[in-house]
Amino acid sequence: MFARLLFLRLVTPLVWRKSKTRLEKSIELFAVTESDSGWQILYALKKVSNLKFRALMFQHALEEFYHGDQFHEARLRCGGLRHLNGQHTRTVLFAPEQKGRGIKEFLAYAHVGEFDVMSQFSAYANAAGNHHSREHFENFQIDEKQHAKLTFVLLKKVVGSTTKAKLAVLKARFTRLKESWIHFGEWFGQLNVSLILGALYFLFGPLVYFGCKARLK
Repeated sequence: MFARLLFLRLVTPLVWRKSKTRLEKSIELFAVTESDSGWQILYALKKVSNLKFRALMFQHALEEFYHGDQFHEARLRCGGLRHLNGQHTRTVLFAPEQKGRGIKEFLAYAHVGEFDVMSQFSAYANAAGNHHSREHFENFQIDEKQHAKLTFVLLKKVVGSTTKAKLAVLKARFTRLKESWIHFGEWFGQLNVSLILGALYFLFGPLVYFGCKARLK
């Protein structure tokens, strides 16, 4: 967790401020992720019988949709393209028909996600600079903190004790770490290809250039 925060604070500002397109794509990804969180909560809501908790979860979902809409608007206010290239696929997190994807696992996974986002939003706010999304990163931290508390309270009610809830959260943490490692491997693989192609260009580019120039003469 500390390593990720350090990476966000050191690298993300350089990347976002160097490339407006990359910043816009990142902000739009936040919009999609927040909206998807709202959808995931509504999808799992049917398995919560307590009316008070159902109301709190519904409010949670509405706030996630609001966050997504605000991030989307922040990108558009900076003159960004209305539609960015790329498609976003949805993975249903709550799938009770599959082992290990019931309401307990869903709430534990959601808690870890909300806690991580809450911890990272200050770093993203710093990286955003003067972009309109900065104020959203700063303001939404309070909501994410409440979401993390709510999902843990619900998890404790489902599993019956704080100890069992913490064990479920630990398991979810390992799951998210594994997913992060896979994503990092994909990103690093693409980076390696870019570095190799860049090196080949600088090594052999001049030779090709002068050869082509000589043929034109």
